Amino acid sequence: MTRLYCGRLALNVTFHEYSLVLAPALASFLAKNRPYVLLPSIGITWRNIRDLYVKYYGISESKLGELMRILVMGPIEIEPPSYVKLLSGQSCQETFKEFKEIVHLLAEEKGRHIARLLRADTLIAMFGEEVFRFFEIWTSCFKETGGLAMLIAKPVHPHLIKMLSPMVDMHFKITKKHGCIMLYGKKPETPLYAVQPDPEKSALTPKIMPVV
Repeated sequence: MTRLYCGRLALNVTFHEYSLVLAPALASFLAKNRPYVLLPSIGITWRNIRDLYVKYYGISESKLGELMRILVMGPIEIEPPSYVKLLSGQSCQETFKEFKEIVHLLAEEKGRHIARLLRADTLIAMFGEEVFRFFEIWTSCFKETGGLAMLIAKPVHPHLIKMLSPMVDMHFKITKKHGCIMLYGKKPETPLYAVQPDPEKSALTPKIMPVV
């Protein structure tokens, strides 16, 4: 069974701030020897991703090499780690085919329950609005292999979120007001929560408090 999530990020939310909400669940996948595929946002490197999971969650780099695939779409250094995969397709169709092959190969090697996190706005930056008509195909691909899938976007293209919302099981928003990270569900609707690092935990673990 696949759970498909759509996350909307406010423009002022940084990588480490939204990672406080999302990364613990994904680190749990890795800790349980479940595979994870990630397409980060433009400007976030594979080193940023590696350091997040190694430094804050104690996931060894050897386990990352075994279970994680970080997808990149821009220039790549000569010899990145084996878990960094270049998507070199010149069109949305070619890129989707590459993505699907990577996911299916990982599913064959490590099991079907794969976690996937894709920054939708990264794809839009590369291919423009051509991407929109392919998101329905991407969601079908998620459901073939089971597991957890998250499509994350900033509101640069609000019609993208509107299009994705009917396809997903959950639609949530992460925002920031007065320096505080806030989280709430749009589908289904939930109360508003404040999120901050738990000072009693060594890992980057969120402390979630209802806003009343």
